[in-house]
Amino acid sequence: MTRKFETQIECPNCRHVFPAQDSCKAWIRDHPRLRSREDGIVFCDMDLVALRYKPVHDKFGDRTIQLIMVVELKTRDSRLQDNPAQVEIFGYLKRFFYNGRGTPTKPAEYDCGIFRSRKIRSELRGTDKILWAMGAHLLEMDGPDPERSVCRSWDGIHVKVEQVASLLRFDLNPFDPGQDLGNEYFRRRHKPHQESLPLTNSA
Repeated sequence: MTRKFETQIECPNCRHVFPAQDSCKAWIRDHPRLRSREDGIVFCDMDLVALRYKPVHDKFGDRTIQLIMVVELKTRDSRLQDNPAQVEIFGYLKRFFYNGRGTPTKPAEYDCGIFRSRKIRSELRGTDKILWAMGAHLLEMDGPDPERSVCRSWDGIHVKVEQVASLLRFDLNPFDPGQDLGNEYFRRRHKPHQESLPLTNSA
């Protein structure tokens, strides 16, 4: 049987915490053909997927560069390590979304070479977008949210409340929360191609 989904909700009036599991997840968990050990299939919640879609403006115009990352949330001192299946799935996501650059003699750690920067079709706009994978990250805290927590960590690194918001905004580098993201993922490597007008003979 798939392990119980451990989503919790807090009453805004009395602050009591209640377990929460919607009907669809309960159906998945209890289905006889979706058993973890017997059928070799497991399910885990995905907490946050963050997408930065704001166009980037430079002297040549706007660029449709977007950033995407997965964030696993752990609140009230809950631990990823307490769920072995989630540890395995999160590890796969971390490697899949890692965009570290390697060299011919030194491959990037964890880089599976699948998903760095891709030109991807937008289903909403019907146009091509450049999408950078910015990793899968673990945000842990001892309280119910960043504001009401004494301890917070991003991939094991202590962060302040303001840093959490900056990381979710992609103002800080998700791979290095102590550094501004800067212009690394937005700058042009080449000048945009400009068509030249045909030369004509003067009368």
